[in-house]
Amino acid sequence: MNSQLIIALLILLSSLVSNNNVVNNITHNNFNNNNFNNNLNNLINENNNISNQIINQSNEFIYTQDRENISENFNEENQQNISNNQSDYNDGDFEVAGGNSSSSIYYLRVILEGIERERATSVPPQYLDGNLYCDNQLRGGIRGRNVYSYDITQITISNDCNNPSVLLQVRHWLNLRTNLTSTSQNNPQEITFKAGDVDGNDLVDDADVLTILFNHNQDWNYSTSTTERPDLNLDGIVDDRDLSLALNNFGLKGDQ
Repeated sequence: MNSQLIIALLILLSSLVSNNNVVNNITHNNFNNNNFNNNLNNLINENNNISNQIINQSNEFIYTQDRENISENFNEENQQNISNNQSDYNDGDFEVAGGNSSSSIYYLRVILEGIERERATSVPPQYLDGNLYCDNQLRGGIRGRNVYSYDITQITISNDCNNPSVLLQVRHWLNLRTNLTSTSQNNPQEITFKAGDVDGNDLVDDADVLTILFNHNQDWNYSTSTTERPDLNLDGIVDDRDLSLALNNFGLKGDQ
């Protein structure tokens, strides 16, 4: 064979081997690059997951703190109101401070329908206020106070108020008007507020029933809910007992 032809074949073979090595290197590099990219993407995804976990944990911490703050503030505010009500009997328009020869003290046992006596002090107290009437004529407001179901509360008024009566309100129960009859602390006059007013408009209607149905079997946190309260009996869940209260009083409207 011609020596020049042999040399050409060797050069061609060498070139082929070199090109093949280049191809292999390129392929290997591409493979490595792909692995690198995949590893990078995995690392990015892992970092995103860690970031999302941190964000979720932060949000959960903030949410928990907010709920604890709301509950703490709610309890502190109610305790302060109770303390103020026990010590100050002169913040109603026409309710007499203390009691003297020219005044009378009337005693009322306040019953909030749906809250049984054995649970009375385990649920938050409710704010009671209203108006005083003498001979069916509006005299003015009475002192607001926090009450538990089955609490005995007192109203002290001057003796120049003939035939005294009161229009009392507790939010989410129907307004109640009654004549004041008992001046005996041992035999207080019992008054029962009817339940069922979910939205606080002093009427038990289809809107109240529907709200209970839409929230049925849901836990309910009273301290973070102010406008609507389908948990009528304050046991922490919207259930058949709340629905029963609303249906039993369906169509009723508070006293005027």
